[in-house]
Amino acid sequence: MASVRLLPIDSARCGARVWSTKDKTFATVVVKATFQPAAGGALELADETEPIVAADEHLEQNPTKSVRLSSDLAPYLSRGEVFLTGSARSTGGTRGVVRLVVARGSTVLVDRRVVVRGDDAPRGQPLVVPLVFENAAGGPGQKQNPVGRATPLLLDPT
Repeated sequence: MASVRLLPIDSARCGARVWSTKDKTFATVVVKATFQPAAGGALELADETEPIVAADEHLEQNPTKSVRLSSDLAPYLSRGEVFLTGSARSTGGTRGVVRLVVARGSTVLVDRRVVVRGDDAPRGQPLVVPLVFENAAGGPGQKQNPVGRATPLLLDPT
């Protein structure tokens, strides 16, 4: 099978997977970059970017837990993906909102919000909630999120 050679520029990372179906050969090419906030709210290329992930990695290397990192080299995706990792911060006794917006010019491509529920935490205490499916609504037998919890810390605001 053919191979693909890629030359990354600056801190960007590149990867490729060659695959075939129905006697046709295709290449999935990935260019990965990390951006950081700059003056005026713009983003600039960061000095370092995480490596290309060849296979899904689960929390605690346990396949029954949510995906910590998804493979960058999926043979085919019908559309691009945005994968957000991190933690939401709030104060005990209050609710906070995490918002991710991806836009191209004035066209908004992604606009997602998650409410961080700090109602049950001690009032005034810092609250850090990892953005993982285990902290969202769901639980065993729940088709949408079988690894979730009955009393979620992360809520869909709709």
